[in-house]
Amino acid sequence: MRTTLRVLAALLVAPPLDARLDAQSDLPARYGIDAAHSSVGFSIGFMGMSTVHGAFTSYDGTILYDERDPTRSSVSVAIDVASISTNSRDRDRHLRSPDFFDAARYPRITFRSTSVARARRAASCCAACSRCTASAARSRSRSSG
Repeated sequence: MRTTLRVLAALLVAPPLDARLDAQSDLPARYGIDAAHSSVGFSIGFMGMSTVHGAFTSYDGTILYDERDPTRSSVSVAIDVASISTNSRDRDRHLRSPDFFDAARYPRITFRSTSVARARRAASCCAACSRCTASAARSRSRSSG
């Protein structure tokens, strides 16, 4: 039986990590993923009767964003496999086992973009394929003043 795992990641970003990389710079702005306002989650069908939802609670990443030319942008994310949570202790232990993620042998899931382009679809990743597509929106905060 072939199982497809879809991962939905809402990645909000913190202010630029390096103030010297401003809009006047020729380099992309560097952002850290703000874990307090982001999530890395997944859902998978279970025996055709229900859907199991879960999340990874420990992760970090960096986004290099070039506003003038988004194709020069990149994303890298690292996820701690042991942080998986499906609200079932026994299932989480099984998912960490060699039957699934083998967290003892492979403690981190890493993602590095190979290209970035403007897109208008939800972020998803299919474990059965070698390519992932993700989209993200940059939110701009306004100060009340």
